[in-house]
Amino acid sequence: MELTGYFQRASDYFFCGKSEFDINNIPNIKQKSIVPNLPDTEVLTSTLERWSLPTNFGKEYFDDLQKSEKIKLIYGLTCTEIDTNEQGSQVELLQGKTIGGKTIHVKCQKYVLAGGAINSTRLLLASDRKHHGGIGNHSGLLGKFYMGHLSGDIASVHFTTPPKKTVYGFDRDPDKIYLRRRFSFTREFLNEKQIPNIVAWLGSPKFGDPSHQNGILSAAYLALTTPIIKNYLTSTAMRKGAIGKEEQGIYWSHVCNVLKDFPQTLSFIPSFGYGRYIAKRKIPALFVYSAANEYPLHYHSEQVPNRNSTVSLSDERDVLGMRKLNINLQFTEQDIDGVVQAHKYWDQHLRAHNCGYLKYVTDDPKTSVWEQAGDGFHQVGTTRMSENPKDGVVGTNCNVHGVDNLFVASSSVFVTSGQANSTFMIVAFALRLADHFKKIQSI
Repeated sequence: MELTGYFQRASDYFFCGKSEFDINNIPNIKQKSIVPNLPDTEVLTSTLERWSLPTNFGKEYFDDLQKSEKIKLIYGLTCTEIDTNEQGSQVELLQGKTIGGKTIHVKCQKYVLAGGAINSTRLLLASDRKHHGGIGNHSGLLGKFYMGHLSGDIASVHFTTPPKKTVYGFDRDPDKIYLRRRFSFTREFLNEKQIPNIVAWLGSPKFGDPSHQNGILSAAYLALTTPIIKNYLTSTAMRKGAIGKEEQGIYWSHVCNVLKDFPQTLSFIPSFGYGRYIAKRKIPALFVYSAANEYPLHYHSEQVPNRNSTVSLSDERDVLGMRKLNINLQFTEQDIDGVVQAHKYWDQHLRAHNCGYLKYVTDDPKTSVWEQAGDGFHQVGTTRMSENPKDGVVGTNCNVHGVDNLFVASSSVFVTSGQANSTFMIVAFALRLADHFKKIQSI
């Protein structure tokens, strides 16, 4: 409950409106269920994702940082080592290096590492001249419990309700913020069934498979595979995820889809193009109506904390002489079984209320989850938070145990990856840490 007090401030930084994540509390949206007559029970379809502008924090807040009398920005300098006193209880200075080989030392009262779950941990591991195994490794857990998310598609959902009543795309709240509905579960049900936190939302077929016979999706595929423009439309990782496997010989099948749906495709492209690439608050993604009332069900799941999933220093060094990291991301049977069980409960919920059912992509969904495991978009864990120093790396105020003036502001402190993208909670924790500094300064 302590963290929820920071949700609105975090939402303000993201420009994503009110910190409301339940569609039942948003008055302008009339249809509360994702399809008619599908209630919330232990299975929910009322929880929401909120979308920002998107917001590039570096560009959005750069002028404020540069103009601040309390902040000094230093460019072209990479922190390569943390140096403590002989007792190891206080950071005395930071060592930084430039690409040109110059070494610079930075000295202050308190130090906050905000290099993400990978580079914050890498710096702690590399600062091992006075701390065996790195600063914060008193418990032997520095670099342990490396987590991400499991994500993919092992089933589609077929609704037996009126197709035009299915909410397949985005909603918008009174502030015009884009919202996305999800299948999820109550906390009590997750605990009862001992499955990881997991959500799923309605997706679109892979653009690259022309068997969808949808002119809009085929137009998107052609745009995303055209060499001149493809890199301007989205990131490489997002592009590959959307189109699936690129195959020779399907180009003309996509052209035929566009020609068949030409009037609809032609009218769609300008409005979507404006909303996606020109409007200030951009459409986050492309979703299309299914007359068959069937949609891919894309899941996003928590990874169970696993001590054997790690990052560690390698012998290879970068241009500044810092040791690079070995990544050893490991999933467990519990991760995989949790995804499969969640789909079973979603299917049971749909059938119990005569609203639909799931259709699995293969006869062996468990193998499919294993094949899809390996999401690398979110790095979580490796400087685990704990009340007791023997159980983690940082304390409840993000302070490195045993080092009075060193703190970590990163998803590396999370004890679980949860099911959601990490950035919102990183900001919430950072705001909480800032308030902690204000409090101890005033004492």
